Amino acid sequence: HHRSQCRGYSCHRRRRHRSRLSPDDDHFDHNDHFNHDGDFDHDDDGGQPAGPGGHGHLVVVYVDTVTGGGTPKPAGTCLEENQFVQGQLVVFRMYADDSSAGGAALTAGNVEAAYVTVPGVGKIPMEYGAHKTGATTVGYWEIPWSTKGYPIGTLNFTVTVVAKPLAKWGVPAYAHSKVPAQAGVFSQKGWASESDLTVVAP
Repeated sequence: HHRSQCRGYSCHRRRRHRSRLSPDDDHFDHNDHFNHDGDFDHDDDGGQPAGPGGHGHLVVVYVDTVTGGGTPKPAGTCLEENQFVQGQLVVFRMYADDSSAGGAALTAGNVEAAYVTVPGVGKIPMEYGAHKTGATTVGYWEIPWSTKGYPIGTLNFTVTVVAKPLAKWGVPAYAHSKVPAQAGVFSQKGWASESDLTVVAP
């Protein structure tokens, strides 16, 4: 269990996940973007990124959860938190970059889909936006979700982002790239259980 005051997303990249997954993988479905079965590479040293003309993305995903209100009212809003009382709002936040594009951020302009998958609920689309903190503006994906009525216990969510083929990014240097649409997925698999997202009783 942990809590810290929100001072902009860059303070809270508490979980980092790197994945290189191609449409040839069993996990990838061209019609449904990505089918998660929990079998992902958690090795942060997993291979060299492909160049603009290479054959695969290397997507790095940063995810956290913060308070967003609800009942009972939390101690504050935008507090990084992993334990939520049933009825409170969880705000899922995600920042992702693509090493095959020199570490460029994945934004609304170069992403086919970004969503949270909650067991028993399904896919919840995330929205990309710019958020101002003092003199700094940062862009990231987020979506609030209410735990009202959700079962007590560990919530094994995943966050998925699907980057467009590099040729569709609108960047001249990538106009003839063969790098296809690729997905990066964050899950809690392999993390300490005390840091898992959990819904607790009122």
